[in-house]
Amino acid sequence: MVSVDALQSSVNDFAKENGYGVVRHNGSGSQLWKTRYVFQCDRYGEPRTPRGAGLRQRRSRKCGCMWKVIAEALEQNDYLWTLRAFADPQHSQHNHDRTLSLSAHPVHRRLTDSVKATIEATSRRVGIRARDVRGIVQEKHLGAHFTRRDIYNARALLRREKLGGLSPTAALIKLFDERGIPHIVKWSASDPGRLVGLVWTFPYCLRMWKRFPEIMSFDNTYNTNRFKLPLFQVTGQTCLKSVYNAAFGLIDNERREGFQFLAEAVRELTERHGIPLPDVVITDYDQAMKAALDSQYPDSQQQLCIHHINANVLLNAKRKWKNTKEDGESDGGGSSCSEQTQVSLSPRDMEAVLAAERHEGLLPQSNLAAPVPHNYRGVFELWKFVVFAETKEEHEKAWVRLCDEFNDQQAILMYLYKTYLPIRAQWAQCFIRKHRNFGVRVTSGTEASNNNVKSYLLNGMSHLYSLVEAIEAMLRDQERDFIDNCSQDEVLTSRTYSGPGSEYLGELRSVMSEPGLKLVTKEHRRALRSIPSRTRPWPEPIGDCNEDCSVSWQLGIPCCHTIYNKLEAGTCLTKWDVHPRWHLREPTSHNPYRRILDPKIAACLRGRPNNATQSVPESMKVGPSSRSRAAVGKTRPSRKPTRKSAVLGPGKQTGVRQAGRRRQPSLRRRRSEWEMISDEKQEARRKRSGQSSRKQPTSTTSAASVLSSSVSGENRKDCIHVRL
Repeated sequence: MVSVDALQSSVNDFAKENGYGVVRHNGSGSQLWKTRYVFQCDRYGEPRTPRGAGLRQRRSRKCGCMWKVIAEALEQNDYLWTLRAFADPQHSQHNHDRTLSLSAHPVHRRLTDSVKATIEATSRRVGIRARDVRGIVQEKHLGAHFTRRDIYNARALLRREKLGGLSPTAALIKLFDERGIPHIVKWSASDPGRLVGLVWTFPYCLRMWKRFPEIMSFDNTYNTNRFKLPLFQVTGQTCLKSVYNAAFGLIDNERREGFQFLAEAVRELTERHGIPLPDVVITDYDQAMKAALDSQYPDSQQQLCIHHINANVLLNAKRKWKNTKEDGESDGGGSSCSEQTQVSLSPRDMEAVLAAERHEGLLPQSNLAAPVPHNYRGVFELWKFVVFAETKEEHEKAWVRLCDEFNDQQAILMYLYKTYLPIRAQWAQCFIRKHRNFGVRVTSGTEASNNNVKSYLLNGMSHLYSLVEAIEAMLRDQERDFIDNCSQDEVLTSRTYSGPGSEYLGELRSVMSEPGLKLVTKEHRRALRSIPSRTRPWPEPIGDCNEDCSVSWQLGIPCCHTIYNKLEAGTCLTKWDVHPRWHLREPTSHNPYRRILDPKIAACLRGRPNNATQSVPESMKVGPSSRSRAAVGKTRPSRKPTRKSAVLGPGKQTGVRQAGRRRQPSLRRRRSEWEMISDEKQEARRKRSGQSSRKQPTSTTSAASVLSSSVSGENRKDCIHVRL
């Protein structure tokens, strides 16, 4: 044989057929070149006395076998390796039988490069059991005899080789530096070598982040590593309404300073890679996280997850509910504090919360007057109308209905009034519909990503290197699934979008994703209601596209008014009529001017800045309880809301500017002389009336009568009646 390894392999092939193993001992010769070895049975000799403390009762393979031969490379044989038997006949016989399985001999279970590569490839997925890997190895490598312990040891060896003699955290930072993975590290102030914070992202995450930057969701999860560092995730939503991961982070605390580091690091990544800032940032009700994000994204509108809000409202209504059988004058009734903390939501309650999210657009205001059960579930039934009201008037009307119906439950009403009403601009449908959130109202995507990461981890005791490996495996699957689903969406077209009556879609059928097409089809059905047909020869007019129509801005699709004009003109929609976010393919145009968007529509030019708590109107204030809990079941006559109107002269406005549209006549024409003279007279009268009102502060004259009296008789016919 050319080498001693080849000779030993040939000898072991013979030993396999006869049920024993051969090992190599006692090499002689120079340090660089050995010329003599002794090949002996792996059961050669007597068991040795253990040198340890005896804590591990190890068994011995030795049985006194004396079989051995000499392997040598002599000069007369041109240094080819040959075998030579010993002269003593006792070294030519075994004293044991053939083994039942060759797995009892470690020499037949040694890892080769091919076997190691197979184990590494099959062990990349966490959760694959060692017995499954052993079965794959035995099928791919015939004659292999590995045990499950061998697979465990091989996996541990591969992990040590990846670390390269470094600690897992040091090996992770080295991996980031070698591969150029963007990351930001926070070191401990007292121990500069100790990592206390880390934020990183991957190339695929950056590509998706640049393509879908409009709305971002922030959340953290636990039990992902042995250091108990919370895992922070930044996610977004794709054109298929699936979730993509933008960035990841680890922090050592959940106080303001921890979230501040995460927010600053994420902001630095966006500036470093030229990623636009999000229009909407959605989180749960974590005050420290919200404050940190507000400091880095002051121009982004913050939203609260409606799922968390509804669940908390239902839970606190259940905890704070007072029994109707108790005396209405007693304030100390109800459950104790310990009993309240033990109250939790039942599966039926959680199903009610999930059903509210699924049917958020199916709450007609006509059902607001319907009777509800007088219990904590009834509170939630009316609360849904407060959350999903489309207009501010309906929102306030639903709140008044809730206060009237549950006037005896002051604890619940005050909890809602103090906790959620000051920030209703971040969760009420009538307010958030004015922001480009593409219909995203919950952090369910981030929650799903948290569970997805844990599915790639064997347990919650992984070190940071293994955690990043699991996240990379998740991202590879995420990228593959997104490309496959986009391809399916591009090739397969539903009959709804390809049959008769879908000609208005034009090229959108192959350019736009199916979730976007569903939204466009919904607006198309609204537009059809105003087009004459056989069943509706005189339909109701569709009206003008005013500030109440927020579909185009919120969802990035043509509204029913735009589709109506397209149908009247006989033209089709194009891909430029929808936001590029809904396109299946990323725009390939390198024209930089195509990326320029219109300025944002001014939703409010006065008042407090975005994301700040606002004062609750006096009309929504919770009144004192006017009835006892014993009289809850009695019906009360419904009160019709009073409407105030004022008469304003021509050329005047209410002083309110909504959604950037002025409520005043056009200023393009030159005003006539009689209009200017009339305005001067009205201004003088208004000053005199203001002086008289200051002299009489107790006057109860309404604003409508003052405005009506300030208008002259000859101009009354040209006045405009405006509802306040």
